[in-house]
Amino acid sequence: MKFARAKRPVPLLDTANFLAVFGGKDGASLPLDNQGLMRPLEMIAFPGTTFEIQEEIKENQDTTILHLKTEDYPEKNVFADYRFLHQSEENIPPRKAFLPSTKEIIQNLTDLVGMPYLWGGNWSEGIEEMLTLYPPQKPLDAEKRRIWALKGVDCSGLLYEATRGATPRNTSQLLFFGKDCAGSSFLPLDLIVWPGHVLIVLDENRVIESRASFGVIISPLKERLEEIKQRKDLRYKRFHPEQLGWLLPFRSTVSPLPLEVIDRMRLFSWTPECPVSLHHLRYLTLTHFGFDGKVHTGELVMHYRVADEVIAIFKDLYEARFPIEKMKLIDEYGGSDHHSMSDNNSSGFCFREAIGKPGIFSKHSFGLAIDINPLYNPYRKKELILPPEGEIFLDRSILLPGMISENDPCHRAFSKRGWIWGGVWEDRQDYHHFERSL
Repeated sequence: MKFARAKRPVPLLDTANFLAVFGGKDGASLPLDNQGLMRPLEMIAFPGTTFEIQEEIKENQDTTILHLKTEDYPEKNVFADYRFLHQSEENIPPRKAFLPSTKEIIQNLTDLVGMPYLWGGNWSEGIEEMLTLYPPQKPLDAEKRRIWALKGVDCSGLLYEATRGATPRNTSQLLFFGKDCAGSSFLPLDLIVWPGHVLIVLDENRVIESRASFGVIISPLKERLEEIKQRKDLRYKRFHPEQLGWLLPFRSTVSPLPLEVIDRMRLFSWTPECPVSLHHLRYLTLTHFGFDGKVHTGELVMHYRVADEVIAIFKDLYEARFPIEKMKLIDEYGGSDHHSMSDNNSSGFCFREAIGKPGIFSKHSFGLAIDINPLYNPYRKKELILPPEGEIFLDRSILLPGMISENDPCHRAFSKRGWIWGGVWEDRQDYHHFERSL
């Protein structure tokens, strides 16, 4: 069996006949129903989505269509153009979806107000590449061109995009998602769902939805409840941990280095030649969200003068639900920065030279630098990529959970306290690296 990973957003259809969908007999038609909906589109797979390849179908000399199965859309097998996918003989781990904070999801939802409705749509900006891969043979009007480029979202696709693919894609799955909350007061992000449609509560007065002919709109909650009150198949669902009371408060500790930590560091990460004494380092424990969506406790060693600041930074990351896969001392990897990065481990103190600068100590040697999710945020200088396994994450146009971008919650948490991000350096990009000067 062969496997595949989405290199970029991938249109998934319910048919292998892409040329019939994008062009038809006259080369400029779309199979729209009497509501103007293009039903063959099942969804847009997010970058990083993994697939099992069931079959390869040669549509013409230039195009191969893959018959696929994916955990991200378990309802049925789907079809995709091979040009959107990276194929592999080895099994590929599933895409890691991480649920953003309530605040971020609501912001994402409201940012989409005014977006048109698209059956199967959940990548609102669309895929202009479809107009190049399947060029229409006649001029298209604006509406048909929009649908061809797959711009817009449907009702469950609105939620799927706002949660970065962390919620079920279809209403048939949302009916059984989360916990029933019928009879209780509505909270933000509660769902009012029935077969074929979903309303998303924004607050006690408003709901947001994507409706055919209307697109993404905000309506008064009471009015929409009045309009649907005769339905017998309504379900009221609550899914976000913050609303379910499952979110534990952020916890942290700061202390001088424990003796067992000192013993480990003397073996691997600290020597008498280190520019900072053990007396000036502090041992930190901090709670963080992992890639599994659960709360974990990590550990860092940092300089005593930035210890409280680091605690405040990680409190911001926790409240933003920014995911950190793991956070272990570098000594767990025998002091090997390479092994730590390859394992996507976030770390602080490590006595070593700066990359490419012999004789110059890295900021890590002073306990004044932190690397966050280094596999997903690799280092690059010309041909050098560290860790090498992170090469697939160098494309920063598509951001996955745990990747860092300018002005995102992770960057803001560090930069507002005077930390410098290596992702904006001109001579190299160190996307996982934050450092501080005293």
